[in-house]
Amino acid sequence: MPLDFPTSPSVGQIYQLDNRSWQWNGAAWKLLATSSINNTPIGNSTANTGSFTTVAASSTLTANGNITTQGYFLGDGGLLSNIFIAEISNGTSNVKVVSSNSNIAVSVAGNSNVAVFGSGQSSIRGNLVPDASNTYSLGTSALRWSNLWVSGNTIVLGNVVLKDNNGVSLGVYAADGVTVANLMGTVINTTAFGYNSPNIAASGNIGNTYNALSSGPITINNGVTVTVDNNAVWTIV
Repeated sequence: MPLDFPTSPSVGQIYQLDNRSWQWNGAAWKLLATSSINNTPIGNSTANTGSFTTVAASSTLTANGNITTQGYFLGDGGLLSNIFIAEISNGTSNVKVVSSNSNIAVSVAGNSNVAVFGSGQSSIRGNLVPDASNTYSLGTSALRWSNLWVSGNTIVLGNVVLKDNNGVSLGVYAADGVTVANLMGTVINTTAFGYNSPNIAASGNIGNTYNALSSGPITINNGVTVTVDNNAVWTIV
C-alpha cells in the first residue's frame, strides 16, 4: 500500500501504516524508531518478537548474542569474523576450496585432506565402503572403469579368492583362501578327454611331487624355460 500522508498536518501529528509510524516535525515526516542497536535508533520492530521491520543502520553492528534472520545477509562474507570465503568449518572438520578455481578438500576430526575432489582426479584417504552390503555397483554395463590397479595379492570374487602366487602364477581358491577351487570351462565330457595347449609361452616348473602329462606336439617359445624338478616326471605323448 502506498504512503498517503495528510496534506495539512499539525506539528507532532503521527501517521501510521503497516505497523510503521511517522511524525510531522513541521518540515518533514520522520520515521519513528521503536528499536535501537547500541542505543542508536534503527527503525520499528514487532512487539514481543524483536523482529525488525525497518533497519537503516550505517554504523558497525555489534551484538553479544546471536543475530537471526529469515532473509539473507548480502555480500561475500569476507568481512564476517571467523567466517571465511573459501572454508566452512565446525570444530576440527571443514570443507575448503584450496584456491580459486581449484580442488575442494574435506578434513574430518583434524585429519586433513580426507577427501579431495578435483576436475580430473579425486582422492580419498581411507577405505571406500558402501553403507549397505550387496546393494551398489562400481560402474555399469554401459559406463565401465578403464583399468583396475591393485597393489595387494588377493581379490575376493563372491566366494572365490584369486591370488597372485609370488608373481609366478594365478591361484584360484575357495573362500578360505587355501582350498584349491575348480576351474570351469567349455569342454566335452571331461572324464573322457584331456586338453592342453600346444604352446608354452611362459617359463615355469613342474614340482617334485608331480608327474605331468601333455599331448604333443608341444612348442616352447624362445626364451621360455620349463624346469622339471628332481623326482618329477613330464611325459609328452
